[in-house]
Amino acid sequence: MTAENLQDLLPNFNADFYLCGPEGFMRDMVKGLMSRGVPKDQIRYEFFGAGGSLFEEEVDTDKLPDAVDAEGRPITVTFARTGRTVPWKEGMFSVLSLAEHSGLRPDASCRTGLCGICVCRIDAGDVEYAVEPLERPRSGEVMICCARPTTSVMLDL
Repeated sequence: MTAENLQDLLPNFNADFYLCGPEGFMRDMVKGLMSRGVPKDQIRYEFFGAGGSLFEEEVDTDKLPDAVDAEGRPITVTFARTGRTVPWKEGMFSVLSLAEHSGLRPDASCRTGLCGICVCRIDAGDVEYAVEPLERPRSGEVMICCARPTTSVMLDL
């Protein structure tokens, strides 16, 4: 199955797409769907086991500029359990991506706000979502798989 096959089968791409399968297949499908104008928030996927973001290209985080908030202050992410504080980088897909690039391995599966495995407590700061979660977490919690900080944050990770 490819996005090209879907183009032949579907009347249009105005739909939500749910993907599951080998990572290569899902990566090709996401690329194909997005190249046909399907927005990220209409594409959901789930890995059976560990996997990476299908929306994010491999990025050399050392070359990305540090992000700043609306007042021009540097945005940092503190992983409270490890005591590690790292700068949030412009162009990172999610807090989960930053954690993984920092050597951490938080629990996660779908990476699009669908499964809820990555939900953790947020002790300080504010986030927005790169992909709107299917169901928002409770107050005081955050889905790190698709959250991006808008201010410095402290997470129970």
